[in-house]
Amino acid sequence: MKVINRINNINMKSILNLLLFAGLLIFSACDKDLVDNPTYKKPSTFALQTPEFAKTTVDLKEVKDGMKFSWDAADYGFPAAIEYGIQMSTTDKWDRIASKVEDTNPVPANYANVGKATASLSTTLAVADVAKVLQQLQRYTASSVPATQKVYTRAYALLNGDSVFSNTLELTVKPYYVALVDAPVKIWYLVGSNFGEGKWQTDVVPLLPMGDQVYDKRTGLGIISWTGYIYKDLEFKLRENAENWSEGQWGQSKGKPFGTFVKKDGGNIKVPEDGYYTVTLDTKNDKLTIEKYKGASSVKEFEHMYMPGTYSSWTPTQSTKMDPLNKSVNNNGAEIKLKNHDWSATVTFKANANKGEGAKFAVDDSWSSNWGGATFPYGSGGGNNIPYKAGTYKVFFNDITGQYSFVKQ
Repeated sequence: MKVINRINNINMKSILNLLLFAGLLIFSACDKDLVDNPTYKKPSTFALQTPEFAKTTVDLKEVKDGMKFSWDAADYGFPAAIEYGIQMSTTDKWDRIASKVEDTNPVPANYANVGKATASLSTTLAVADVAKVLQQLQRYTASSVPATQKVYTRAYALLNGDSVFSNTLELTVKPYYVALVDAPVKIWYLVGSNFGEGKWQTDVVPLLPMGDQVYDKRTGLGIISWTGYIYKDLEFKLRENAENWSEGQWGQSKGKPFGTFVKKDGGNIKVPEDGYYTVTLDTKNDKLTIEKYKGASSVKEFEHMYMPGTYSSWTPTQSTKMDPLNKSVNNNGAEIKLKNHDWSATVTFKANANKGEGAKFAVDDSWSSNWGGATFPYGSGGGNNIPYKAGTYKVFFNDITGQYSFVKQ
């Protein structure tokens, strides 16, 4: 009987220990779940810190290093990829953003984003960007710029399309007149072993504006494209900055079939077969497509390209000679000569082209193959003389599509 009682006591202790252990497991699991699956909470605000220059009147013409703003992190309850930025208003009203109000609209905007968005907790605004925003909001004339201007500044935090705003700081600045012009078309670049000499860091080929497209006057966003030959064994990407990888880039979605592209964390792009392709990027709606070019059978290759015009007495070989952008690349020890259809040059026009004057692109003095256009600073194809304006430009030209772009230097 004692033996049975002892066994019962042992079993009871074992059961209690098991229950205690199970409880610890459940508690541990719940605790881990709270860490791995935190509860989302939208903050009501976050703190924009007061910079030293807020105590003075900031002369926008005199500031050399920009205006630096810092803020505390917006607390969403867990680490998140938050986009931050700065907004400014001259009225402390925030219901008509400048990006959606044309400068010709009778009622002006009352606030605007200034500078670029960032993932960090600080940014430095170029004073030229601040001056331009004030011009859009106040619409000064050259003779009506005030001695000082009140500027209300806040930061925003954006997560999954939902915005939270910081406290507002009141600043005093000394503005200046800015002649508002349309933003240049936003260009992206092809880079990789399919372009230039295959140097991923330095060799880039631009996607160019399209003559039949309309681009956002404030941002320069819209549809740009490139057409040329791509080898299936050579890889590439698209990047936003011609000089480095510091800004956006497009690549192949990892684990997905060709044609599925992503703007962030993508892999190198490889086409399924050699051939001529058209790469089209909608920078306004973030959409990238790469499709076979249907006119491949009629494509010609040229050894030279010139840019004759009124400025050079119209003789092609005595005019600006353009450089081929695509040359040869080394692929695992084998040299591959790229098919080049992209050209560039730097040119200076001392005066505007008068009516009927302008410039064109030509292969040689026989003018057997030549291209023009009716618009400036970009366009695509046509027999017209390109009506250039005075200045120094970096010129890009594609001999398949006839697309050209004059980028002022």
